[in-house]
Amino acid sequence: MHRLIPSQPILLAYLCVLPLLLSGADRGFGVRAQSAGLRDYDPSTFHALVVGIDEYAHWPDLRCAVNDAEAVAAVLRDSYGFGEITLLLNTKATKKAILTRLDSYLDLDETQSLLIYFAGHGWMDERTNTGYWVPVKAQEEAKFEYLANSLVFGDYLRKYRVKHLLVIADTCFSGTMLRRGEYRRPEHSTLPSMYRKPSRWALVSGDLAPVPDGAGAGHSPFATRLLQYLKYGDENVFGVTDLKNFIARSLPESDVQGGEFKVDEHMQGGEFVFCRLEERQPVLPDPVIADVTPIVSTGELLLTCRVSGVLSIDGKDLGRVASGKQYRLNKVVSGSRAVRVACADGTAWSALVDVPADGTADAEATVPRKRPKPAPAPAPVKSSNPTSGNVLSMAFVEVPAGSFQMGSEDGSDNEKPVHAVRISQRFWLGKYEVTQAEYETLMGTNPSKFKDARNPVETVSWDDATAFCVKLTEAERSAGRLPEGYEYRLPTEAEWEYAARGGPRSKGFIYAGSNELDDVAWHYGNSGERRLDASDWKTKELSENKCRAHCVGEKRGNELGLQDMSGNVYEWCLDWYDSDYYKASPGVDPVNAEKASSRVTRGGGWGSQPVNCRVAFRVRYWPVFTGSYLGFRVCLAHSVR
Repeated sequence: MHRLIPSQPILLAYLCVLPLLLSGADRGFGVRAQSAGLRDYDPSTFHALVVGIDEYAHWPDLRCAVNDAEAVAAVLRDSYGFGEITLLLNTKATKKAILTRLDSYLDLDETQSLLIYFAGHGWMDERTNTGYWVPVKAQEEAKFEYLANSLVFGDYLRKYRVKHLLVIADTCFSGTMLRRGEYRRPEHSTLPSMYRKPSRWALVSGDLAPVPDGAGAGHSPFATRLLQYLKYGDENVFGVTDLKNFIARSLPESDVQGGEFKVDEHMQGGEFVFCRLEERQPVLPDPVIADVTPIVSTGELLLTCRVSGVLSIDGKDLGRVASGKQYRLNKVVSGSRAVRVACADGTAWSALVDVPADGTADAEATVPRKRPKPAPAPAPVKSSNPTSGNVLSMAFVEVPAGSFQMGSEDGSDNEKPVHAVRISQRFWLGKYEVTQAEYETLMGTNPSKFKDARNPVETVSWDDATAFCVKLTEAERSAGRLPEGYEYRLPTEAEWEYAARGGPRSKGFIYAGSNELDDVAWHYGNSGERRLDASDWKTKELSENKCRAHCVGEKRGNELGLQDMSGNVYEWCLDWYDSDYYKASPGVDPVNAEKASSRVTRGGGWGSQPVNCRVAFRVRYWPVFTGSYLGFRVCLAHSVR
């Protein structure tokens, strides 16, 4: 009868940095809106009420609702330029406060639009089939203290005069507000035509059932997908149908609902349309003080800057810092943090900083050593294997330099044309995918769905994987084990495929080490309790057959001794994704550094069909995307920055 609470605690982000608020006119919304045919689109006429409740007076506490609400409000403001946003969190989200705000929107007219977002507990009266939203002070089993869907939608939403109205409810039992039947956008309709018509829409995380509260990364599963599309969707102008379809596809086991709710016909037929503003890199104010209530132990970092550049902690960019300024960063998760300031000239200052719980760590970002121009070849490796003795005792395999044919003429268009590639210098690649034990030892958390110390870590984003590499590099550099010019990082797409094919020892197998997939991979057909027909892939079979990731190293390795390069979990690569990259990629050490919306993943996973486990198969995911089929392995190689 409420959002489900996970048994494992989650970690809040170590720092919350609120970007500076920029007006729509400053950020170029008119150019994008007009180019899409939305000539009367003005984000300053968009209003939003955003409600999030974690700390209930009489109901069990939630963990993600406030974080979800704050993130939704921020993206509506910073990415879409909403003119007015009201944020009601925890104790401020009383029944009176919510109703007062709903009442104020009766004054909005046909030139304005409204979005309402609610994240919190829901309740269902089974006798009347009525769903309710639960305000912060409401008693359990006291429905007259709740907000009934019939009240919200009857007394308020049906009487609003706004042009477009969208309600997003991340709570259970909200499906009763919708018309029955699946909504489909009319054929041959365009976003301008849909925008010109009024609309009354609802998008809810569950129909008549409980929905989960935590996704292991600070947001509910529903909010995670919602924010991913709002922040990183491929389209800069899109309708709520596109948003709903993405969330539903991303959460196939959920009951995401979306469509028109029950109002007069003259208020229907259109769609709420989002138009993303042009992005600008946030600049950190002086000083930065983040007001976030942590769940884990935290401390402060006092950073004195002698350089200007982009500040990152554990690989996550936080914004620009200026030379001669001092920044106080609070609510930083305690422990060893990899702090870096990347300068415009390509140099960078970096250090491992130990942040004490409830204390303050001091660090000074000084002028980094200039790179030699031209850069000399890396110094000879003193050890035959510089990965030996690493802080995590991870096993690595040396991959000699060499050439190979990259791509496949028998595959998808993005695998063509087949072209010659030369990897000019040797590198070392993890023998196995990074395990949960290794990840938790270094990062202090384990986000994986299929918990086992020897299983590959999964449910990690590209950003998470990169943060792991940054931290491992700093630890090994501090220990004096890294040769000059080397770093731990994700492999490039070319390095990954070259290694998966067996490097100079390749025998030309379709999969990594064999033409028989079962010999070398966990995949859809063999990762569950019983054998499945891999040629007849069905989503429901994944859960019914309990398909899952398995311990690393249980399958046979390839010609180089690398294991699980096919199957088990997809592996993040360093490159940005471009479906046409092969048509113009360099012939020596290619890496696509041209920023795009997605990063490359390779290898297939425990739920993949055989075609996806081929060494040539390419697929993309947004860098913030997570899933129980997404992991990574680490490469020690020359820096490609």
